[in-house]
Amino acid sequence: MSLSLTVVTHTDPRRARDLGPCLASVQAALTPACRHVVIPLAAETEDAFFAARYAALQLGEVVAFVDDDDTISPDALRLCLEALADNTLGVAFTDCMIVCTDGVARRAPPCRDYQAICRSPSALHHLAAIRTAYVSDRCLRLARQYQCGIEWLMKAEAALSQGAVRIPHIGYYYVNHPQQQQRTGNPAIRQRYSEAIKPLGEVLAGLPVRCCCCGWLT
Repeated sequence: MSLSLTVVTHTDPRRARDLGPCLASVQAALTPACRHVVIPLAAETEDAFFAARYAALQLGEVVAFVDDDDTISPDALRLCLEALADNTLGVAFTDCMIVCTDGVARRAPPCRDYQAICRSPSALHHLAAIRTAYVSDRCLRLARQYQCGIEWLMKAEAALSQGAVRIPHIGYYYVNHPQQQQRTGNPAIRQRYSEAIKPLGEVLAGLPVRCCCCGWLT
């Protein structure tokens, strides 16, 4: 049976942001097995965001999040679905280009092993297609307890429990705002993430992440 993928974009109606590039890029990448759902956030609190992200898992068997100021490549969704076909892996993820607000862009380091996922919340960056059956409500509880990004935990749980596959293709263009740079580089946030992820397991921590173009070597 073929997989279907739901792309989810959460928006804040109170924030003035041009959604055009995001919507156009997702539209260009949709396949017959994909759909795009845009969900306005009802509240701006961190807890409301955690709940909205977790609730979005009910929208499909595979879910990928695209932020409303970011874009994806035309082939990104197709490649994610192909990478998850005929296996039970929990996550398929592409490489990512980080675009700063001053126009400078750099390719994010690829995630090559599961130990990196245990160390850093940015290891499994966008675009990540998550097989939702492998995400439990522990992620929501841990995100609230440790006040760290629930999307990080959802990707980590699916990857560490079922395995992940890297797609060596720049599938996501992530706009990095100054406040986000401070957040992801904050040692306290990284420490909270490392603590939160421990209950999710480290079964695969010593192994390399599978690469879809060359078996288990990256």
